[in-house]
Amino acid sequence: MFAYRPDPTPGTAHRVDHSEYEGEVGETLLFRLFSVKRLRESTVGTVWHVADSRQEGVTWRAVGDVAQ
Repeated sequence: MFAYRPDPTPGTAHRVDHSEYEGEVGETLLFRLFSVKRLRESTVGTVWHVADSRQEGVTWRAVGDVAQ
């Protein structure tokens, strides 16, 4: 389970995960997590914007859109 936790960079966090089965280690995956506020800030000056955000349990989902 991945959840948002504080990170030294305001509004972001990261998690690293890999699986291991019978001595075989899978590929390491890096997940960069963003708060909705940080995601909105990062789209300023681009054609992108956060069209919608909603909380689904402990997870936030943001929907992006390209400005027309």
